[in-house]
Amino acid sequence: MSKAYYRIALLDIKLDLKDLNPIYLFNFIPFRIEEEIVSTLLFSVSYQDLNDVIEIPTRQYKIGDSIIYIYLLKKRACYIKIYSEVTEKEYLFKSDYQWAEIKTNLKFINQVEYTILSHAIMFMFIYSSSFYNTVFFDASSVMIDKEGIAFLGEPGVGKTTHSKLWLEQIKESSLLCDGQTAIRILDDDITISRTPWSIRNTQYEDNSLTLDTIFILEQAEMNVITKASNFTSFCKLLSICSMIQEEKESFNCIVRTIVHIAESIPIYILKNKHGSEAVNLAYSTYFKTVV
Repeated sequence: MSKAYYRIALLDIKLDLKDLNPIYLFNFIPFRIEEEIVSTLLFSVSYQDLNDVIEIPTRQYKIGDSIIYIYLLKKRACYIKIYSEVTEKEYLFKSDYQWAEIKTNLKFINQVEYTILSHAIMFMFIYSSSFYNTVFFDASSVMIDKEGIAFLGEPGVGKTTHSKLWLEQIKESSLLCDGQTAIRILDDDITISRTPWSIRNTQYEDNSLTLDTIFILEQAEMNVITKASNFTSFCKLLSICSMIQEEKESFNCIVRTIVHIAESIPIYILKNKHGSEAVNLAYSTYFKTVV
């Protein structure tokens, strides 16, 4: 067996899989840690022969060449089945509802299996981290003075474009991440973390920063920014976070986490048309909250 440990959003995971070569988990390389510093172990993944699941899937997703099936069964077991259009094979992962101990029949033959493993870990992490006050968003975020500013919204609203404009116009800003982003309540702090599933991972030394402000983007003909109420913030965040509502235990944890986030940090609705004016409006609003 080959073991590897990773820290994502200040939570640790362990991979204990035969023939695993960590260098082929490319997007995980910046997150690898030594066993000696493991702290909060979120889950472990190890090999086991598994029987196929015959139930109807709870949810189905398509990521690249992979079709992901999620099964939430009444027997208090969870399954992830991933079909690869490249290998024309199915790979199975099994866990309890806490997603603390995962078994898989995955064997490494080529790079495809590492891609399959990455997809599976993303779903496992979204579920299991919810019990540790963590929620995931498809977000783009920048940092200023080692504090994070997150741009959230529906797909296609222009989150990445808005971040690019910040980098071009606000000299002191730099990219934190762009893609699946973890927001976590940790003690009295709310942190934002890049993850292995960010589209572009930066080489910044800290994977997690304090989250200062959230802007929820909406496309519009005019640039208007408004401070969202706690209730509006909660509704907006809940509608765009990554989750499966059918899984009630993790859903309830996500709801509690989002309530806390909505009550704790400034959240703004930025109705905008892409351009310099929208960036200046958001930046001036952010600047007023930190001075």
